[in-house]
Amino acid sequence: MNPNERRQPVTSKAAGRNISRIAELEADFEEKRTRVDRVVSRIADWTGSLPFINFHLIWFLIWVVINATSLFPLRKFDPYPFVLLSVAVSCEAVLLSTIVLIKQNWMSRRDERRDQLHLQINLLAEQEATKILFLQRLVCKRFGIAEAEMDPEIADLSQETAVEHLAEQLSADKPIK
Repeated sequence: MNPNERRQPVTSKAAGRNISRIAELEADFEEKRTRVDRVVSRIADWTGSLPFINFHLIWFLIWVVINATSLFPLRKFDPYPFVLLSVAVSCEAVLLSTIVLIKQNWMSRRDERRDQLHLQINLLAEQEATKILFLQRLVCKRFGIAEAEMDPEIADLSQETAVEHLAEQLSADKPIK
């Protein structure tokens, strides 16, 4: 292999399956969104973009040039201090802030769902690791390997974790604000 060539990273089959499962979960969550949620999301995405800023800069520039200069022979419909422009921008701000809040609420619901999934997976992984340590201690005992039996950390970790107790301890040590 030429040293200048880059090797493509290889993804394991298990990682590929996991990526597919995550994509399926995301697609499922997207499918359950209402039409209004999708429209609101598109509007919120557009408002957070450079084309949106450029559109407004051009709009304001044209508005000011028409209403404050004599460059165009048009009737001035909103002379300085541009009250009509202020009203239009204020109404737009109210609508856009509401749209952004709606999108944030949707994203919060999606994040809560992911957090619940992470919690379930972590609890399952903890139970599996505890069981493996317990079985490993039994195998070591059977083969006469005393180090595993005498290690206090392995003995401690092979006990089932009381999640409720950990949650209570965490709440006592770090109050939720």
